[in-house]
Amino acid sequence: MNNQLQNNILIKGLAFLAIAFLLIPILLVITYSFNASKIMTTWGGFSLSWYAELFHDREIFVALSNSLIVAFTSSLISVFISVIFASIIVGNKNNAVFRKVLSIILAIQFAVPEVILGIAMLMLFVFLREFFALNNVSDMLNLIIAHSVLTTTYATTVITARLASINSQIFEVAEDLGASSTTTFMQITLPLIFPSIVSAWLLSFILSMDDVVIAIFNNGPGSTTLPVLIASRIRLGISPEVNALASILILIVTVILGIHFAVKHMIKRKKIVYDK
Repeated sequence: MNNQLQNNILIKGLAFLAIAFLLIPILLVITYSFNASKIMTTWGGFSLSWYAELFHDREIFVALSNSLIVAFTSSLISVFISVIFASIIVGNKNNAVFRKVLSIILAIQFAVPEVILGIAMLMLFVFLREFFALNNVSDMLNLIIAHSVLTTTYATTVITARLASINSQIFEVAEDLGASSTTTFMQITLPLIFPSIVSAWLLSFILSMDDVVIAIFNNGPGSTTLPVLIASRIRLGISPEVNALASILILIVTVILGIHFAVKHMIKRKKIVYDK
C-alpha cells in the first residue's frame, strides 16, 4: 500500500513538473508583455504601453487580418476535402486498393517535415506560374492552398475516426428503405459526424494560425501572417512589444483551442442510439 502511495505521489510530481515545463515559458512571455522596461531581462513595473503601441501599428493589423483570412478559408477547404476522404476510407468497401493508397498518402503527409512541405508548395507555385502563365495568382491564395494541404491530413484523421465509430447497419437500412446516397449523407451521415467536422475545422484553424515555416516560404508582399511578422521582429531583438504580439496570438489560439475541447467533450457525452 505504501509503495502504491509513493508511486502515485511520484507520478503526480512528475506530471506537475512536466506541466510546469510546458506552461512556464508561455506565462513568462505573457508576463513580460506587461513590462514597462524596454530591456527584456529587467522588470520595470507593470505597463500596458506595449499593447497600446500595437493598436497603432497598422502592419500588425494587416498581418492579423491575413492570418484570420488564411486560417478560416483553408480550414473550410481542408474540412470539405476531409469529409470526402473519410467517406472513401470508411465507406468505399468496393475499392480496397484505392482506400489503402489514400490512407498511405495521408500517413506520409504526417511524416513529411513542414520545411519540406513548404519548399514543395513553393516549387509547385513556381512551376504553375512558369508553365501555365499563372502570374496573377495572389500570394494569399498560395498560402490558403498550402495551409489546406497542411491541415487536410489532421482533419481527415478526426473525421475518419468519428465516421468509423458509427454502426454501418444504419446506412444499410437506409439503402434498403430506398434512400439515395445523397439523402443518406444529408439526413444521416452529416448530422452524426457534424461535431467531428467542427472539431476538425477548429484544429485546422489552430494549425494554420500557428504556422510559420510554410508561411515563410509562400507569403509575399501584403500577405505576411502574424506568426511570420513575429518571427521577423524577433530578429531585431526580443522586446516587450514582441511579447505583447505573441500574447495576442496565444490568446486567440487558446480561445479556439477551448472551443475545440468543448466540442470534443460534447461528442463524448452525447449518447447516440445508432452508435455501437
